[in-house]
Amino acid sequence: MGSITGKSSSAAIGTPIDGRAVALLTNGAYSVLLTSAGAGYGSWRDIDVTRWREDGTRDCWGQFCYVRDLTDKSYFSAGKQPAFRLENTYEHSFRGDRAEFRCCAGDIVVAWSVCVAPDSNAEVRLFDVTNQGTKPRDLELTSYAEICLSNRRADSAHPAFAKLFIETRFDAKTGALFARRRPRSPEDAPLWAVHVSALSTTALGPLEFETDRRRFLGRGRTTANPLALSDEAAQLSGTTGPVLDPIFCLRRRVRVPPGSTVRVAFTTGAADSAATAMAIAERYSSISEAENAFLQVGVALDQTSVDPDVTEGEIDVAYSLINNIVFANPSARPSGAVLAKPMSRTALTSRGIHSDPPIVVVTLEENSDGALLDEVLRAHRFISRRGLRFNLVLVDGRDAQACLELAAALAGPAGRVPWKARWNTSRACGHTFRNGNNHPRRRGTCQSFERQWLSGRPTQERSANSDIARSITHNPPRIDPAVHRGGHEPAALEWFRWLQR
Repeated sequence: MGSITGKSSSAAIGTPIDGRAVALLTNGAYSVLLTSAGAGYGSWRDIDVTRWREDGTRDCWGQFCYVRDLTDKSYFSAGKQPAFRLENTYEHSFRGDRAEFRCCAGDIVVAWSVCVAPDSNAEVRLFDVTNQGTKPRDLELTSYAEICLSNRRADSAHPAFAKLFIETRFDAKTGALFARRRPRSPEDAPLWAVHVSALSTTALGPLEFETDRRRFLGRGRTTANPLALSDEAAQLSGTTGPVLDPIFCLRRRVRVPPGSTVRVAFTTGAADSAATAMAIAERYSSISEAENAFLQVGVALDQTSVDPDVTEGEIDVAYSLINNIVFANPSARPSGAVLAKPMSRTALTSRGIHSDPPIVVVTLEENSDGALLDEVLRAHRFISRRGLRFNLVLVDGRDAQACLELAAALAGPAGRVPWKARWNTSRACGHTFRNGNNHPRRRGTCQSFERQWLSGRPTQERSANSDIARSITHNPPRIDPAVHRGGHEPAALEWFRWLQR
């Protein structure tokens, strides 16, 4: 457990350097990012279906499932977030077609898996709840996810405004929740999201639902201690419509006999029409369809390799790079970049680079071969196919002829400026610069925004190890602060005052 594997097998091929693991699942259109804490998001057509924010400290954004014992009213989350319990045991295993988690809370074991349906724009979460005790247990499973249906940059800039255009409704026939983003102009395409559940047994009581985040969390509370799971709340309010802060929340109650397992599924999808959203809801309101999604995704992975030109070793390296792209890691950047004078985004825009997608900088030193570049380009294709966008910036420090050949190979059409070539791949963009024509301040600007710095080695220093793996673990160079402070190095402090409270 706690491993990342590239195929549907149990063989581990690597773990991230900082201990945080990230999984990327996709069917080519709908993508899911999951972390080892059970957090993450679903996206479709570069639109976040569920809200997520980068938080390397708490990692508390995503779609979650709470499990509550109806006898003693205690509850916990199926993953480490958001309701972590110290006495529980948490495990995870990431595979090429799914992410698997396991939570042991006394006699209750919750084993759950996540996959993206190969023939539908939906993510399926399948929960197997096992009672290892000697008495029947009445349990309550409650799903929770904030609805976004917007570009992440726009949602982050003004989340309160973005939420105003979401309206929700409940369909009693399928037991599904629907969310629609109202168009702001005639040119806006319709956006729909759907959330539906299914059971393998008879439910205890009716299905409950909620789409108002304020009613679910309560005043002064967070997802770690929501009001909806406290003793004060008997049931969910069932609020729908143009709520100010929309969420998806479904609640199912089940009885688990001793030594038995009950299966519960929660499916979230996206569509461009109400009919397509309804088709997803009708399909995955059946537990058998949710189970078939995992069978189909396993068969699809076995029959056709998603990334035929990438080996398992390269997948391992790519995931190490993904961790630093998703969560900013100061050790992956030049040591002076954080302390450097802040640079404006317009300085990057003037060079044709946008800082909205994360930036990975690759430096090719003099006399270095193309081994690192080949690895980075393969990792770039692999990560882009998995639905994660990032900018790849190549700084070529070799001679002019080598730079011209690299620009011609990457840019393609003749007549482009040779030291500033741009090429496009699936959902990502790349840039090349010649080091000699790149001002130190401009290089510092890029380094101050970058997520990962990678540097090539001279040919004679190469080894059998991956150049990307070596660059990730290698300490990046220090940026000269004088470049960012008008050419003057700040004087050393003469006095140091210690404040004790």
